[in-house]
Amino acid sequence: MLNQMIGDPAFARIIQEKTVVIHPPQDALVDACEIKKKFSTISSCVEFIFVGRNFFCKGGPMLIEAMEKFSEKVNFHLTVVSNLDDKLFSTGEERKKWANILEKTPWITWFKSLPNEKVLHLCKKAHIGCLPTFKDTYGYSVLEMQACGCPVITTNVRALPEINNKNCGWIVPLEIDKIGGEVILYSDKDEEARRTELLLGLERCLEEIFGNLEMVEPKAVHALGRIKKGHSPEEYAKKLSMIYWGK
Repeated sequence: MLNQMIGDPAFARIIQEKTVVIHPPQDALVDACEIKKKFSTISSCVEFIFVGRNFFCKGGPMLIEAMEKFSEKVNFHLTVVSNLDDKLFSTGEERKKWANILEKTPWITWFKSLPNEKVLHLCKKAHIGCLPTFKDTYGYSVLEMQACGCPVITTNVRALPEINNKNCGWIVPLEIDKIGGEVILYSDKDEEARRTELLLGLERCLEEIFGNLEMVEPKAVHALGRIKKGHSPEEYAKKLSMIYWGK
């Protein structure tokens, strides 16, 4: 009976009408003047940042492979904050290989870990954030990057399409299920297909970025604007008050 109800379009509409979506609060961490100042340097070197303990799950290898193809044509720099502690999505040999790449690639600065305030400081200096993830509970780092005036490259996993879009960032579409927005990774063939999708999608994003750097600053402004509008701590408190106390 329950399965029949869930499959009924009328039931789905009722659930949707009664559902209140409250995204987590996030303070804006920069202002318009700070955004303008940092983007005055983008033509000399494009600063990217990737933050995530689960380096492999969050698409770190694909990001670096995509960037490598542009490394002799464009001046850019990538900051990586990750300790490579991703044993579910990598082998010991893979972790050793990528640690070596992160240490020796001249256009990468690698931090195994940093306090949050130092990560935010780096985000404030970066032009573009990166979270090309295969799996994520939500994408909280995207909010922090946007709050620092960074448009973000993400995938379409779970909540990411709700907090990122083409006006304030870039989305690489991967094949996902129709239930929870999970990437389809049921077999080795699926995993290889998703890696290829992500790699090609990242290459398209980077080609677009490097081909028109003037488009990045407006996306940063929109990213900060959506944080102020959609994640205001004051509005968050009002919504909770309405739910729990009706006022």
